[in-house]
Amino acid sequence: DNSVITNAFVYANTEAPKDVKLCYNDYNEYMGSKTGTILKLIEDIQKTPGARIDVMGMQSHVGYGWPKVSEYESALKKYIALGLDIHVTELDIGADKESSTEKKGLAKLYGDYFKLFKKYAKSGENHGITSVTVWGINDEDSWLKYQNNYKGKTPYPLLFEKSGSDIIAKDALIAVLNAAKEE
Repeated sequence: DNSVITNAFVYANTEAPKDVKLCYNDYNEYMGSKTGTILKLIEDIQKTPGARIDVMGMQSHVGYGWPKVSEYESALKKYIALGLDIHVTELDIGADKESSTEKKGLAKLYGDYFKLFKKYAKSGENHGITSVTVWGINDEDSWLKYQNNYKGKTPYPLLFEKSGSDIIAKDALIAVLNAAKEE
């Protein structure tokens, strides 16, 4: 029963100015069965009299090997098809080694994701991605370090690393910048 959430969107629509975007934000929203559940919820909100939803927030704590970028894209397209803009929120890519091979793989993944984000960027009246937020500045301060699967190890998920008091750009940042420059 989605009535509690749909009613929240009715109330928010009543109280919020029309230029305020109403957003549903969730995690693992790119997983097959959960994607289906969220799509049903969004459809319920959209058909509820007085409700409004404008944005799907995709919490994007992705892993080095999961989900595939194509799986993420599949979910992204489904949310856009419902007439929503997308906010990519909390982006990080969990990698638990700092080997040169894994650093290159992480950079490639960041590049692939940002190419995808650029491909689906909002343009004109078409719905699409309107914002991307990375979850943290540097690896040393990543929230992932405190999760059980990392057991206090630095997970290397972000665009910068810390060396002493210096913050150093990683190859992943260069990949993001290169993706932004591509035609």
